[in-house]
Amino acid sequence: MVAVHIFSRYRIIEELDRDSLSILYKANEEKNNLGVVVKVFGEKIKSMPLEAILRFRREIGVICGIEHPNILKVLDGGECEGREYMVSM
Repeated sequence: MVAVHIFSRYRIIEELDRDSLSILYKANEEKNNLGVVVKVFGEKIKSMPLEAILRFRREIGVICGIEHPNILKVLDGGECEGREYMVSM
């Protein structure tokens, strides 16, 4: 399999799931050699109100700072190359 990089930082290993709004990938964060999951939102998100997209970005910022065993660890997220994304462990 040829390595596919997304946002220069994550090497996609395989597609895990897909729905009408996003694609979920198993990936590797190259700098720290961490196994991660990358959720990339598709074209439908662009039709959402700008306020909803900005709220999503703010929520990622808040969630990145939370560490709790019952909460998914979010490492990164936002917009890159015209696509919204979120990275978690």
